[in-house]
Amino acid sequence: MSYDDVECPRCKTTKYRNPRLKLMVNVCGHALCEGCIELMFATGVAKCYQCPTPLKRYNYKPQVFQDSQVEKVTNVAKEIQSKYKRSQDKFPTLRAYNDHLEKLETVIYNLANDLDPDETNILIEELRREATEQSNHVMLDFQRKQQKVKDAPYHHKIESYVTEGPSLPEISENYLRASRTCSAREIAGGYTAHIAITKALSEAFSGLFTRQSKIESY
Repeated sequence: MSYDDVECPRCKTTKYRNPRLKLMVNVCGHALCEGCIELMFATGVAKCYQCPTPLKRYNYKPQVFQDSQVEKVTNVAKEIQSKYKRSQDKFPTLRAYNDHLEKLETVIYNLANDLDPDETNILIEELRREATEQSNHVMLDFQRKQQKVKDAPYHHKIESYVTEGPSLPEISENYLRASRTCSAREIAGGYTAHIAITKALSEAFSGLFTRQSKIESY
């Protein structure tokens, strides 16, 4: 924006006369400078000076685009997509996904241009219902996985170590006495001293093996 373009539509203050001028835009897309906003909310409640939209102080955000309508479309699209847009893998077919995107675009266009509120409310309700159903499916799937864990607790499977060295000796009490005591947390996770001893012996015995190779000269 140039200095000539930046102007508060209410008090007509320009960036040229007040270099610190900052325009703020609300959900309705109508911008005001910070001074006018403070005056509007001096009594605690306010309405937009250009439309009947009820305003809230925290809804005002710094204006990024010169055209306030572009600002409004951008904010509406960001809000609607963050609430209702779903990824393609959540739909059974590409056609269903495209229908979902078309519904989103219709809602965004209608809200940004204040068109057909009845149709818009119906589409928003459909998007809200679809999002709720998906959220319920995710929650049910999570609960089923939790129940599966409770019904079938985790059991650690001891890995088999393949080495090219000598066969491992049987793990006796002498090995167990030489190893540290496992904590309750480790035991709950399936860890035992037998696992550590087996791994240590496998690494030690595999280093005892040497392979003879025949060197041929050409």
